[in-house]
Amino acid sequence: TRERLAKEAAEAEAARLAAIQAEKDKNYADAIARADNLFNEKNYDNSRTEYRAALNIKPEEAYPQQRIDEIGNILAQLSAAQKAYEDAVAKGDREFKNEGWEAAIAAYNEAKQAKADETYPDEQLAKIDSIVTTRERLAKEAAEAEAARLAAIQAEKDKNYADAIAKADNLFNEKNYDNSRTEYRAALNIKPEEAYPQQRIDEIGNILAQLSAAQKAYEDAVAKGDHEFKNEGWEAAIAAYNDAKQAKADEAYPDEQLAKIDSIVTTRERLAKEA
Repeated sequence: TRERLAKEAAEAEAARLAAIQAEKDKNYADAIARADNLFNEKNYDNSRTEYRAALNIKPEEAYPQQRIDEIGNILAQLSAAQKAYEDAVAKGDREFKNEGWEAAIAAYNEAKQAKADETYPDEQLAKIDSIVTTRERLAKEAAEAEAARLAAIQAEKDKNYADAIAKADNLFNEKNYDNSRTEYRAALNIKPEEAYPQQRIDEIGNILAQLSAAQKAYEDAVAKGDHEFKNEGWEAAIAAYNDAKQAKADEAYPDEQLAKIDSIVTTRERLAKEA
């Protein structure tokens, strides 16, 4: 089903693009036909307008520009104002094509000064304004969307941390120290930069000073493992968590941390290889 939908989507996209290209080809051919007829009638100004229209449709085609250049030669008798207009428009069109908006604006304004009754410079200036305004709007919307996305991530992180701390504090007040410590560790995994969870973990460690030697060995190993884990000392952390497993084989936390280390190291190795 996915393959069929993907195929149908691809076919629909191909058809859409083909229709756009066909419309573009037709509009170009129509503009060239009109321009050629006007050229043969020696109606050079209007002919040139049509060649420019064709060039706007297909900037990669050489023929319209060749005709425009030819008309420019034919109209060598133009006044100084006309020549200034042509030069400014040519520069403006070149800068427009290369997206040199400021230079294009200056050139089109020079063209307007040379021949105030021509509409083409104002049309091009309107296009530039539309393009620039649209791009600025899209960039602003993208920045706002990214800011909102990051804010949502932070809000979710803050909520998860606050929930973990609330659960840990309640368990601590009930003297349920083991489960309380688990929640503080969960909070520390969410926000490793926060001091409070580790302070509470340390406090619980002091409260549970009566633990058996095995329990104490487990606590020491986990503390060392957590320290090395935080500093990304993976080998030392692995050794410490394995020590913790030897001390208390029924505790799940060391295996969870070892799995995390394995996942982190494996992922980084894969990313380094792909890079």
